[in-house]
Amino acid sequence: NLKDITNHLLTEVGFPLLVAGNWELSARVFSFALSWPVKFVPENVWTKYCVLNAAIALNQLDRRDEALTLIKEHDWSATAPELILAVSVLRHNWDEAEILMSQMNRETPLTEDDFRNWPIFLEFRETKEFKKAFKSVFNKEFIPSLSKDDSDFINKKVPKKKATKKKVSKKKA
Repeated sequence: NLKDITNHLLTEVGFPLLVAGNWELSARVFSFALSWPVKFVPENVWTKYCVLNAAIALNQLDRRDEALTLIKEHDWSATAPELILAVSVLRHNWDEAEILMSQMNRETPLTEDDFRNWPIFLEFRETKEFKKAFKSVFNKEFIPSLSKDDSDFINKKVPKKKATKKKVSKKKA
């Protein structure tokens, strides 16, 4: 079914590009997906995730006005709390995002890993509001995940120096 193929394409291609920080290509993939006729779109929630992911990429490409325009084109009123939080984050409304995030609990679809890894929270994670809300939800301080470069550095083996024999001078008694 074409709707399943569409969904698979975006979750297997678009989102990994976004997570990898390939902003230009992910913006193109999600913008292309949003241009498809409604009959090929799996569902309304799917469209909203496409909008959010396209807006993330546009925001990271310093095309913030385009991202905000894209968000404004959609009705977010009858939307799940995690999507309303995402919209607040994309609007850089940190105070509202803190309140929305703090009201969440461990039962929501967003996990601790989502808050750590979903690129929508990239800038929000740097704020005091995020750290405060994270502690409220998970009862612990937010500690950023290591980047690939950081973990590669930590995992590298440092070559050991060859032991050299020291000459011991013998004193005559």
